[in-house]
Amino acid sequence: LGGPIIKDKLWFFAAQRRENSSDPKILSNTGISYNLEVENPRYEAKLTGSPTANHTFTASYIRNTTDQRNRASINETASIDPATLVSRTLPNDLFVANYNGVLSANLFVEAQFSQKTQGFRGTGGTSTDIHASPFMSLGPTGLPANPHFNAPYFDSNDPEDRNNRQYTASLSYFLSTGSMGRHDLKFGGEQFTSWRTGGNSQSSTGFVFFGDPLMSGGSPVVDRNGRLIPTFVPGQNRITNWIPVRGAQIDLHTLSFYANDRWTLNEHVNFNLGVRYERHTADTTQAGIVTPSSNVVVPRLGISFDPKGDGQFVLQASYAVYAGKAVY
Repeated sequence: LGGPIIKDKLWFFAAQRRENSSDPKILSNTGISYNLEVENPRYEAKLTGSPTANHTFTASYIRNTTDQRNRASINETASIDPATLVSRTLPNDLFVANYNGVLSANLFVEAQFSQKTQGFRGTGGTSTDIHASPFMSLGPTGLPANPHFNAPYFDSNDPEDRNNRQYTASLSYFLSTGSMGRHDLKFGGEQFTSWRTGGNSQSSTGFVFFGDPLMSGGSPVVDRNGRLIPTFVPGQNRITNWIPVRGAQIDLHTLSFYANDRWTLNEHVNFNLGVRYERHTADTTQAGIVTPSSNVVVPRLGISFDPKGDGQFVLQASYAVYAGKAVY
């Protein structure tokens, strides 16, 4: 649904979509059937304002939350036990505000703010009793590699968030210099912050066991409660003890500035000259981990040569340096 609020000045748009699905599934090897159920309501709203012909503002908001019931906590191939299935919620929303302006016949400006929040709730187990620890099979004959049983993987008591926020602005200027050709100049900057919350908990109990279920005739044996029966063999079983910092958060900051010139010298020669500066920092985490920081200047240079000036044959050459992402 959309239309004007103030004629020729302010417009609105709104949309809504809801998905409800039920997908029949079968656990590998055990053949136990279940339904993966998904509910996904999505809402969107947008305002566009243009107080004058040269200035436009937009603001939009999207909320896209997904509820999943009976979802494999690792993946469908690994899960062989209904006890590994979880019901989780994925809250997710995005807000963006943007401004475009024409300051003169050859000067343009753009600015934007955006913020995204994304969460993971109920993705794993909840019990802290060691008996409710997940098991990863060592891979007996007849089972897929590392099947998962007994309890969900990951930890619902350590909810995870993956959020970010952006501020960016740019200025464009068109310059004609006669014998030196035309220049499409652009200058801009960006402040981008992403923060992640969650201690990478692999189990609500803090333990993950590695061992096989009891087998008979190539299939896992279940007890009278329908649960798979773990086996313990001296010298073969393993146990890992995860000690996460629940609720830990890391904030990553990237500040950048750039300048670029698309230079058309004449009908035969074009240049693309650019440079970008990036400064990467991060806050010390609750676990006391001191993260690295970096500064880098990356150039990009390009040239196109059209010997006839008709676009039939064009020779191109370029050089650039790429600054990769810091991974923690």
